[in-house]
Amino acid sequence: MKAIEAAYIAGLIDGEGSICLTKCHSNTRRSPTVSFPNTSEALVQLFQTYCGGTIIRKRAYKANHNVSWTCTIRYDAALRLLTELLPYLRHPEKIRRARLLLAQYKSVTPRNGKYTDALNKARAKFEHQFFHPDKP
Repeated sequence: MKAIEAAYIAGLIDGEGSICLTKCHSNTRRSPTVSFPNTSEALVQLFQTYCGGTIIRKRAYKANHNVSWTCTIRYDAALRLLTELLPYLRHPEKIRRARLLLAQYKSVTPRNGKYTDALNKARAKFEHQFFHPDKP
């Protein structure tokens, strides 16, 4: 991705996107997720063109609501995307979350999925830092 494209995508994330840890399917552990929702299908498709991921259509449940789409990127693809976007992000909380994911996620997530007691504690501490930065 070119620098100008990364800056544009970072702006979309700063404005309407999210950087989260989410549960997927039957996995009990939370995984890195970058998502971008919008009511403009073309904008969400452009986001997907640059970043990859999966687009899901969200139906409007009320007559005065618009149909919307969300592009979601998970796991290692989300971490690779955050590596590219971090220099261009401006929202303080999104910068903090991106830095935390890039610095610690892999070290508290074993590749084989087998957690020792120490890893479980480290993972719980990491998730607490991610969701509650102000509470020790």
